[in-house]
Amino acid sequence: PAEAEPETPRIGVSVAPLTAELRREYGLPGNVSGVVVSSVAPSGPAAEAGLRAGDVIVAAGGTTLDTVEDLQAAVAEAGEEPLLLRVFSNGAYVFRAVTPRAPDG
Repeated sequence: PAEAEPETPRIGVSVAPLTAELRREYGLPGNVSGVVVSSVAPSGPAAEAGLRAGDVIVAAGGTTLDTVEDLQAAVAEAGEEPLLLRVFSNGAYVFRAVTPRAPDG
């Protein structure tokens, strides 16, 4: 799982490319694309917004995500401003607003 540079604001998730194996593991339909959330920091912005492991982040800030780097770029561009994510969760598409924040320390 990829993480942004330490000084970059983060949303508190580890994500991975959506592979066929992960698609099977999480029971995701073939038409869903994006990056899959592999873990969520318990007190991070993503947890506060309701993201969970197994969710697929389809788009961030209106940009469709194809790679982990696409998400990192969208979070970096948002800075510490709210970022709207389109997420496939529990069989449906939903929107989640997350506010990236600088890591503690």
